[in-house]
Amino acid sequence: MKTILIVGGGYAGINVAKALEKQKLADTRIILIEKRSHLYHCVAGLRAGVENLDEQVFIPYDKLFTQPQNTVIQGLVSRFDASAVYLETAHPEHGSQINYDYLVIATGTRYPAPARVDKLSLKEGKQQLADIRQKVNGAKHILIVGGGPVGIEMAGELTELPDKKVTLVHDQSQLGAAAYMAPKVSDALLKLLNASNVRVSLSDSVALPPLDGLDSVFVPATPLAPTKNKNVALDDVDLVILAFGNRPDSAWVKNSFPELVQPNQYIKVRPTLQVDHPTLKNVFVIGDIADLKESKLAFRTKGHGEIAATNITRLIGAKDASLKEYQKGPDMMLVTYGKSKGVVMLPYGIVLGNWVAKTLKAKTLLLDRFWKEMNQPQMPQ
Repeated sequence: MKTILIVGGGYAGINVAKALEKQKLADTRIILIEKRSHLYHCVAGLRAGVENLDEQVFIPYDKLFTQPQNTVIQGLVSRFDASAVYLETAHPEHGSQINYDYLVIATGTRYPAPARVDKLSLKEGKQQLADIRQKVNGAKHILIVGGGPVGIEMAGELTELPDKKVTLVHDQSQLGAAAYMAPKVSDALLKLLNASNVRVSLSDSVALPPLDGLDSVFVPATPLAPTKNKNVALDDVDLVILAFGNRPDSAWVKNSFPELVQPNQYIKVRPTLQVDHPTLKNVFVIGDIADLKESKLAFRTKGHGEIAATNITRLIGAKDASLKEYQKGPDMMLVTYGKSKGVVMLPYGIVLGNWVAKTLKAKTLLLDRFWKEMNQPQMPQ
């Protein structure tokens, strides 16, 4: 029996797992290895930092696969070679070495909580969110450092709470960055921030204390100095939320094949979504960790999963099969702002506002949809 291993159970891993299972490959099993016990639906993560969504935002993996030979196991991969992956701790059924015929790298990126959680168990993840909510509820003046989509959406969620002063500081001359956010999208989002009395300081920065040992949501031990460029007073800030620092989860790849890891820590990838390596023809990389020249957004992972699944299926059929190449889809973006507002960027420069943002994402944050994607019968209320 052939084995397809997927390392990483985020959106990319889930999409390729489902796409592979649809191929109904004979004499083949799919094993997804994920370090966490549950999928953290990070699309709803920022709201989960201000509102208790613990029963909805953590989704079990137990029903992801519908065919009995396929399975999800919890484990932390330390390295891999040309034929096996190695777990830090032996799995009761699979041991510490799991051999593969095909491998898909889908470990994504790390980002500060509550956009993502770094705890591995459900209990610890819920406690991390509860601790953040407690800090948020007790704060009067909240500083968000970083004005990309995460920082903007965090501000929107905070403005749903009463009696919160919110300041957002961003080191760019516009919200987000010009590489992925058109100026008119930035302008529309800035209007939403201004309309809800969020103090925004662009082209500015904050003198933060040493971050080693600090949580991504922390109470400053001493009053913060004014911002470096605009002299915005921060002395009464009683909570800081970090909204920057997206880092590829690629250390285990570097431990294995350091030549695969770019200086930016993303993984070298070919148009076929195979890793760019002369001998690892059976290893693929998809999702945010792949060094693809496109915005890192969840909706793109469906296309990644379909291409990788198609190419693995073709290689199983014939080692010299012609493989399909991934083509980047149109640039789109939906940044929510609380439960009823947001900005949508569509191709050809089309920008839409609150009603579309609310209907597509802001109201539900796709929670119902992802419980269905995970083949769960019903989302808890």
